[in-house]
Order: sequence, then structure tokens, then C-alpha cells
Amino acid sequence: MKFEYLREFIVAARSQELQQAAAELGISLSSLSKHLKSLELEIGAPLFVRARRTVLSHYGRILLPYAQELVALQDEYRADFSGGVSSSGELTVALSSIQFRERSGQVIEEFMLTNPSVMLHTVEFGNSELCEQLLSGRCDVAFVRSQPTLERNPALVYYPFCSDRLVAFLPPEHPLAAVESLGFEQLRQEKILLRSENSAIARVVKRECAALGFEPEIRYVSSFAIYDMVRRGEGISLYLAQPVSHDYGMPLSIVPVEPPVVSCMDVVVRREMLSPPAEAFLRFVLERALTQNAKT
Repeated sequence: MKFEYLREFIVAARSQELQQAAAELGISLSSLSKHLKSLELEIGAPLFVRARRTVLSHYGRILLPYAQELVALQDEYRADFSGGVSSSGELTVALSSIQFRERSGQVIEEFMLTNPSVMLHTVEFGNSELCEQLLSGRCDVAFVRSQPTLERNPALVYYPFCSDRLVAFLPPEHPLAAVESLGFEQLRQEKILLRSENSAIARVVKRECAALGFEPEIRYVSSFAIYDMVRRGEGISLYLAQPVSHDYGMPLSIVPVEPPVVSCMDVVVRREMLSPPAEAFLRFVLERALTQNAKT
């Protein structure tokens, strides 16, 4: 069983669309289909139910945690054989500013607390710039939000870290705060607060609303002001999953958006031998990702 095929299976399982998975992996759809078929033949059972969306079969759900564990073990022994034991040194991690509020920010803080001998620096760039900064050597590791249009550079290695879904933040007294889920049609009369016109969320909202025949009323404001504005009833905000705990001063209602809009985050490194601090950090992040996946 080829480990690279298992890595591709994990990405395909995460995306639920083979065309998108192939784009993320930087390979052709026919190659990905061939590799997955090879896995199915080796296992002797179908891994996916191929309908309008590609979802895991019963056997695919069984294989997924084993595939994730095997890939993590491969990464671990590679790190050990290359001398990638946590040691003193410097490390630069790149991410977008909003990611400091997400799980990537949490795992960075955890690593710094448990590896005090590593001097970790963080740098901020727009999501679309992160891979370019990694290739230029301005950082050692990057957390990158995956998008269907993201081209996979063969000089980089992309490891799945987490996946989040789009939710709406509303004041508790809002009429939609009590619904189980919120559709894009219900945004027709709403004022929407977003952080950036160039963000993936903004593109998704515009695209989905346009498909329903209307243009959403969007206002772009600082991430530091959004939650106060939502709390005051000046609009609603859309965000990828529930962020880490914040003191909003009063509770906000969080409602999932349907149909689900899922965004995945990868931890990305250059395809070359990493420094010991970078190897240690990568192993730490992948272990946290496995633990999180096991809980969910």
C-alpha cells in the first residue's frame, strides 16, 4: 500500500469532490481516480459512494483513521531519521492575521509553551501570498486555507490540518438566532459584516447570493470591531467555524449555514529537508491534528 495514495485518499475524503481534491494535490483527476481505484482493489471494497458529491463509503470511514495514523507515523519516522528532534533554534511560521484567532494560533501557542528552546517568530500575509512567501524562504512553515482554485506547487508539501464550516454570528434577539440553520436566501434583507473584500468568505457569499438573484449588502470592517457591531445589532457576521473562546461581553448566537460551506486548512512546508525546529513543529502540529480528528 503506497503512502502517497493514502495521503491522496485523506485529501479526497476531506474535500468530498474528486475534482477539487485533484486540484489541491496538484495532479490530474484521472491520476487521482487511478490511485484511489488501486487502493480499492488492494482493500477489496469501495472507499467512496460516487453520487452528486463524493462521500465516504462504510469501508472508507473505516480506513480513514488508519490512513491518517499511518501517514502521521511515516512523517514521524522521517523526522526521527533526519534528526528532526526538537532542539534549540529559530523558526518562522507564516499565517494570515485572522488565523491567530483560529486553531492554528492555538497550536502555535501550545508549541511555544512546550518547546521554550525554540525561538518561534510569526509573520502575517494574505492567504494568497503564503505559499509564495514560503517558496522565497521568508518562512519555514505556513498555515494555508485551501480553496478549489488553489494551485498546488510541486515544490511544496501540503498536510491536512483541520476543516471548518461557515457559520453566522447574530445577536441573541435577532429573528434568525433561534433557527437550526441559515440559508443564503435568508441573507437577502440582512446587513453582512465581513473582514476583507478579498477573503474566501466574501467570494462565497457573493457567488451564492448571485446564484439566488440578489446582491448582498456587505460592509467590510476591522476584525476587532465586528463582534461589537454584531452585539449592537448593526449586522450579522459570517465566519469559518466557531473561533476560540472570546469574551464578547454578552453571548452571541452561532448558527450553521446550509448547504454547508467547508474550508480546509493545510500546514505547508518546502519539499526539502527541514531544520530540526521546523521538523519538530510539523510533527507537533500533525499530532494535534490527529488528536482533534479523533475527538470529532
